[in-house]
Amino acid sequence: MAMITNRLLLAILLGSIPVAAGCHSSDGPTIDTALNEYENGSISLAKLDAQEIYQRGGSDAPEAAWVIGLCDYRHGRMVAAREAFQLAASSPSPELSARAKAMIGQTLLEDGQPAAAAIQFEHAWPELRGDDRASCATHAATAWALAGRDDLASEWARKSRLAPTPPTSTLAADQTRTSPARNDDGTFTLQFGAFKKAEGARRAQKQLTGMSNRSGLGAPRIRTRTDRHGGTLYLVQLGSFETRQQAIRASRSLAPDSLMVVTVDTTS
Repeated sequence: MAMITNRLLLAILLGSIPVAAGCHSSDGPTIDTALNEYENGSISLAKLDAQEIYQRGGSDAPEAAWVIGLCDYRHGRMVAAREAFQLAASSPSPELSARAKAMIGQTLLEDGQPAAAAIQFEHAWPELRGDDRASCATHAATAWALAGRDDLASEWARKSRLAPTPPTSTLAADQTRTSPARNDDGTFTLQFGAFKKAEGARRAQKQLTGMSNRSGLGAPRIRTRTDRHGGTLYLVQLGSFETRQQAIRASRSLAPDSLMVVTVDTTS
């Protein structure tokens, strides 16, 4: 799986996506329900509800496809995610369509197709604004650099006013980001915080290190998850536990006011 730099594409998705007007009022899940489930970490349930919404059809279908794509992307299913984002790209909302195209580029890049990914970033770029637009240009520059097209990489770097990150740093950086969150030893972990910026997560990780050294729970780690708008959250977590009660006991012996017990999503 090919990787991209500096959390790349998901960083452009921190802005909100307008929910399509007129969510269904009949019995059954709504877009808001699916999005909230996704943001709360109930990825499998969010996907099931989004699939039901998509099957109902109507104006909510493109955004339901977006949620399905995010869920599949979160679980590392690049082909399935790409198919869902292609459906979302048909949205009459230019913003949602552009974000879906950008995510198609993400999946292509992670599947080792940087030239095809760069084209998707280019297609998404005109409909994005502000920081999102600049970030998308950066992603296009990096993708073209990975594809060996330094001329196009330089052109897109100028548009973003940033130099493309060398491909050599791309691989190591994204091996961590693109791996779906896993916990090989247990179902529960202690979470110290969720941060929108990697720098904040690293500071929290450093703060937690002294505590972890005394606890024998191992080194604190940073995992990533995608929020309801496609933005990346950096989760600082410590320990691995088979039961919630074990995790609760550990948190009480450390810093009960700073650590909360969360479930690790191990669905593959």
